[in-house]
Amino acid sequence: NKTNYPFLYIFPPRDDYWNDPLYWGCGTDIQLHSNKGAIGMMVNGAQHSRFNDIYIHDVHNWAELGSTICGPYPGPHLTIEDIDIQYGYTGTRAHGLVVDYTSGEYTNIRIENIESYHGEANGMTIYKESYVNLHNINVRNINAGTQLNADSVQKLVSPNLVPRACAVDIRPNTYVQYIDGDARDNLQFDANEIRGFEVCDLFVSNPNDTQNINVLVIIFVLMLMAMTVVLLFVAYKIIKHCFCDLPRRKLKISNEQTPLLGI
Repeated sequence: NKTNYPFLYIFPPRDDYWNDPLYWGCGTDIQLHSNKGAIGMMVNGAQHSRFNDIYIHDVHNWAELGSTICGPYPGPHLTIEDIDIQYGYTGTRAHGLVVDYTSGEYTNIRIENIESYHGEANGMTIYKESYVNLHNINVRNINAGTQLNADSVQKLVSPNLVPRACAVDIRPNTYVQYIDGDARDNLQFDANEIRGFEVCDLFVSNPNDTQNINVLVIIFVLMLMAMTVVLLFVAYKIIKHCFCDLPRRKLKISNEQTPLLGI
């Protein structure tokens, strides 16, 4: 087949596959499994678990870019795929450790040499609805989109995404605490060893958080100004009552002369 698409006669080219549930096979393999990429270790749904002293290394994903014959689509849609987790074509991803819908402790985890030829690469990925405590997570040498260049990345269209690299990718709707210290004490990596066409920075404040803080500061200043005005008004009324509204007394000057004291 010159198109390198063996099912072309079954799924002829169309521009609206994503609107037809009968054709929702895009982003899957021959057995209709939704592709998740290459994963060194995955913890899914485990509760109150403890993982300590784990070494994950040399996870490489050589997969080609996802086919665009179905047109743009947000992600695989076969059974219960979660678009917040499997967004875009996910067969090119490379993960060291993936955690989702779980709770527990992850301590003394070492992850290195994670590479994706055409997609994102993460040392540790913490997806939604996870409640975890972290301690001493060490990540090295994460590389995303190693077989792409700036021109080819600029031409990427959905479902293929810009290859992003993360040492630890903490997704929304997740609760993360640190057993000893804060994020900088426990998430250890060299930023120069995290390479991709986009790189997530764990230690940059969320813009939404900054915006919320600014709003709170403005509200606090306005409340302080209002309280100051009220206090000044009350003080004015008190002063006026004490000094200005006292009964006025007239000074009576007698016509009688006070005799001089004799010697």
